[in-house]
Amino acid sequence: MNSQAPITNKFEIRHGSSVSVCNAPDEILTRIKLIPEIFVETHLDGLFDVVILFLTSREHVEGYFPRAAKSLRQKGFIWTLFPNATKPMTNSITTGVGALPPVSSLSKLNA
Repeated sequence: MNSQAPITNKFEIRHGSSVSVCNAPDEILTRIKLIPEIFVETHLDGLFDVVILFLTSREHVEGYFPRAAKSLRQKGFIWTLFPNATKPMTNSITTGVGALPPVSSLSKLNA
């Protein structure tokens, strides 16, 4: 995925979309909130066209996923972002028993 592409293209956000952005770094959240004609929330209360989850721990995966799935509109989708596998970082997603494999790019789960 082209890192220079507009964030709306990266996350397939359309005008008029309702977007939930959870646990995002401030820089990303600010960029998403600047997009005109979309509705951005930082919680999972309600129904959304797009849910973007920034997951840095096993607890985030277990806590956010069930709630995110329930908050999707019928044709909505979830983007999950994990720590970059090329940068050293120790967390419960990439280490320990039952750890998830490293993910260095975005993954899309269709609802």
